Order: sequence, then structure tokens, then C-alpha cells
Amino acid sequence: MGRSIDPDVFVQVVHHTDSEWQWQGTLHTFEEAGARLRVRRPATGAVSGGLECAICGETVRYAVRSAPATRLRRRMWAALACLAAVVLVATSVSAGPLVGRVVGSPTPGPAFAVIGVLIAGFGFGLFGGVLFVALWRTEHGVRGPKPLRFSSGANEHALKYS
Repeated sequence: MGRSIDPDVFVQVVHHTDSEWQWQGTLHTFEEAGARLRVRRPATGAVSGGLECAICGETVRYAVRSAPATRLRRRMWAALACLAAVVLVATSVSAGPLVGRVVGSPTPGPAFAVIGVLIAGFGFGLFGGVLFVALWRTEHGVRGPKPLRFSSGANEHALKYS
């Protein structure tokens, strides 16, 4: 994997200040709301705490996982991405023979079943693979409020960490 997991993580609260609709999507503006806090990764498990937003005074919770737990989650996402690639290849290889077998079938039942399996295989392989690779790349072992792009828009805060 090659990416190192630092023993110290710096977390900082950012406060959502504005949303502006543009033709290509919504632009959310965040403002840094407090000092950066240095958090040492625990040897096992996770350590959690809270940071106070300097703009509104609300406490924002965070959790930092240990290096072994972060490595384990990265490996899990990588294994799921590999599984999605295997499913995609297996579906691609078996699509021709399966479709050829049911094309001449007098009843539509097997054809619908094969089409359903192929759609599920391609869907999991393509979309699952992209999702699991993205999760593998962004796993840092830090948890906090989700950014607005992944939520319903109700979060006023996010965590900035390095």
C-alpha cells in the first residue's frame, strides 16, 4: 500500500458558512473555526474527544483509530475492491456463453434471470469497485462529522485533518 500512517494526527473544526448554487453543482464554503489540535494515535482501539467551534460554540466530536485498526480497514477496502474486480471479470467472461444459452429458450424466465445476474455482476463490479477504491484511498482512521457532499446538508461542521 505504501502510504504511511503517522503516529500524530492534526484535527481542526471547519464551520459551514455559505452555500451557493452554480450550474455545475452547489459550492459550499467552510471557514476554519479553531486551532489545530495534535492527537496521538493510541496503540490499540480508538481515542475520541471534542473540539469547540469558535464561530458557534458547538462541540464537534471526533475519533482517531490506532495504526493497526487503520491498516486493517485499508486492507478491507482493498480486498473488497479486488473482489469487485474479480466479479466484474467473471461476469464479463461468462456473459457470452450465458446469453447464448438462453437466447433460444422458449420461455422468458431463464433469460430474465441471466439478465438480472449480469446486471448485478456488472453493477457490483463497476460501481462497487470504484467506491471501494475511493474508500481505500481516503481511509485515514479519523472519524467526525461528514462533509456536506456526503450528507443531507444538515451538517454545519466538518473535520479538517492531516
